[in-house]
Amino acid sequence: MPGVLLSIAALAGLVYGIIHGGSGAGWTTPGVLVPLLGGVVLLALFVWLQRRSAHPALDVSLFRNPAFSAAAGALALNFFALLGATFYLVYYLQGVRDYSPLQSGAALIPVALGMALMAPRSSGLAERHGAKAVCATGFLLIALSFLGIQLLDLTSPAWLLVVVLSVQGLGMGAVMAPATESIMSVVPREKAGAGAAVNNSVRQIGGALGVAILGSVLAASYSAHLGSTVDALPAGARAEASQSIVATLEAVRDVQSADDADAASAVGDVIGPAREAFVSAMHVTAVFTAVAALVAAAVVLRWLPGRRGGMTSPTD
Repeated sequence: MPGVLLSIAALAGLVYGIIHGGSGAGWTTPGVLVPLLGGVVLLALFVWLQRRSAHPALDVSLFRNPAFSAAAGALALNFFALLGATFYLVYYLQGVRDYSPLQSGAALIPVALGMALMAPRSSGLAERHGAKAVCATGFLLIALSFLGIQLLDLTSPAWLLVVVLSVQGLGMGAVMAPATESIMSVVPREKAGAGAAVNNSVRQIGGALGVAILGSVLAASYSAHLGSTVDALPAGARAEASQSIVATLEAVRDVQSADDADAASAVGDVIGPAREAFVSAMHVTAVFTAVAALVAAAVVLRWLPGRRGGMTSPTD
């Protein structure tokens, strides 16, 4: 139990620090540095305690096996991309394209369909070609889909979004099953429970860091692209409005709902530039995500096992 609480505190500090730093607070301010450094220290303490515990909450000794670490990293980066991308695509659909929450949810269905189609087939592909080849191909498809996001703008047709998200789903589906099987295949039978715990943990950690890191990249890039456009808004609303397209549009609506016709007319000119700034920020964030996917492809090509005959166990 103490180990679990320590890991939660460490991850909370890291995520909070990353999000707060990306919101414009400044990476060297105490409000950012304290939780970030505190999270790192607590994480190091967690690893140190787990290595010495007779009954660890997370058996960190498993990570001595390069194949295990590569498979765990592949899963983490897969969920990093999945949840991080979902975060900023929802902002794009609702803030830029004026989709309703229901419409934006429906627009993301191609990701789920791609994963549902590919995941059951990826195990068979891994049997024939090896987990290394299948996972690497999946990450290349993921990278391609995020490069395809560069084609999305203020008026992109719906079919283009469907194609991009379908490729993303296929790539993610190709990674999940082979990476999970690779984790369990290199874990000794008596440590199967520990391997399953790592499998679940890296998914959650990868997703949390994906939202935090990609959200921070998005917020910082949006603020930079928006620039002085927010000066048309009331002074009290500028700081928050510069952090996200939703906050900008909400500030505009607040002014337009007031009785001041001149102010409402002035802030109306903010909407177009704000949407363009968000699209530019989304493109930057998507490139960042594509680079992460390419790094993951390199990792699995270097350390993930090939065909089953090439797999090793931690005791070899």
